[in-house]
Amino acid sequence: MSDLTAAIDKVIKGRSREWEKTLTAIWVTLIDDFGKEIAQDLGVSKSNAPSDTKWRFDPMSAAARSWMSKHGAEAIKTIIETNLDDVRKVILAGESEGLTMTEIGKSIKQFYSDRSSYKAMRVARTEVSAAAGFGQREAAKQSGVVEEKMWISSRDDRVRDSHNKIDGETMPLDEPYSNGLMYPGDPSGDPSESIQCRCVEKFLTSKGH
Repeated sequence: MSDLTAAIDKVIKGRSREWEKTLTAIWVTLIDDFGKEIAQDLGVSKSNAPSDTKWRFDPMSAAARSWMSKHGAEAIKTIIETNLDDVRKVILAGESEGLTMTEIGKSIKQFYSDRSSYKAMRVARTEVSAAAGFGQREAAKQSGVVEEKMWISSRDDRVRDSHNKIDGETMPLDEPYSNGLMYPGDPSGDPSESIQCRCVEKFLTSKGH
């Protein structure tokens, strides 16, 4: 079955560029949308300057481009490794059952047919959380008026225990929360803390807003 494994490896790895382009387009949109929300709140609601002199959020700042490049490489690597691991498990199971190559191929197709919706939703929720969280944080940094941030959980029975524990925790903008994340959905932290996170942040200025 080594030929089948090699062929599948090639197909999955060959999709990496396509995944990168798709995810990058999604990240740019999310960073722009969520960043502008924070920018409008901090720049318009909390500024006495004339509208034509208010700062505007830059979704393609050096920090944003760096984040997308670094996170993109890590995300694609994870997606490829996860898919390869899943497929190899199906192949090994088929081999142990004495299935033919054709039968194992059908098992792989069935595996993705049964799980594609769940896998896609899991990736989507995680990536939305990561990009939205970064966009909001980047807008807060660009504003120059935010001093602290507050973690706010979804406050329901689906929230992680560790996120319930830090609900309301306040930290300086450039310091991580006690769970190790810089913001909800932060992909640089422990995956068990960031995957499908639904928590949000509140930003506090020197005036306590």
